[in-house]
Amino acid sequence: MNVYAIIVIYNGMHRDWIQKCFSSLRNSEHPLQVIAIDNNSKDESVKYIEQNFPEIELIKSDKNLGFGGANNLGIKLALEKNADAVFLLNQDAWIEPKTISELVRISQNNEDFGIISPLQLDGTGERLENGFSYSISSKFNKDFFSDFVLKKQTKELYETIESYAASWFITKKCLKIVGGFNPSFFHYGEDDNYCRRVTFKNLKIGVTPNTFICHDTYEKPKSNFFNYFEIEKRQLTTFHSEPNKIIG
Repeated sequence: MNVYAIIVIYNGMHRDWIQKCFSSLRNSEHPLQVIAIDNNSKDESVKYIEQNFPEIELIKSDKNLGFGGANNLGIKLALEKNADAVFLLNQDAWIEPKTISELVRISQNNEDFGIISPLQLDGTGERLENGFSYSISSKFNKDFFSDFVLKKQTKELYETIESYAASWFITKKCLKIVGGFNPSFFHYGEDDNYCRRVTFKNLKIGVTPNTFICHDTYEKPKSNFFNYFEIEKRQLTTFHSEPNKIIG
């Protein structure tokens, strides 16, 4: 399977994020093509990538396109290059050598799933990442939660209705049917909207307990996208863009 990893970069030198991220992709057992989109970083991210990871196809934007907009650029390029799937990974995350090969195997055995996410651990690799916990909570993923609490043998894939987009394996079929991210969401909220669109198109979203990534959100630089008015605006946009919403 021809898989393209897509990484959106913005000031990625913090805590050696991009070094850890791209080194892990380079060490993937499954061969990967990597596309990085730099959202007009103000640090040395671009220079560092060019000097240390020359094999990466680097797109340098002259403005910040946001998470969804930048990923859409990478997705479009990957599909033009005949990608069978894309793997979206945050700049502050890194994979295990077997992560992609496991995702490919599981995806090929479950073609009705448009998105598959590995378990997302924190930067220590010892605990679940806080933002990911809801994807396997009793609210969104009762089967996984029950099997885990009751210490039953877990399945290779569990269906969920939402998943945090720090690491998504998305099939070409899903991208052709659902499209890219909604540009109305500049940063945060685009993954919730995309999940709703996936299920609206009768595709499934899954979490696999068989493979992991680490997502380092410790001491993450503060973002104004978490202020009250930005949160309210995202919630309003999410509500009005809900594809399953009944009008009338």
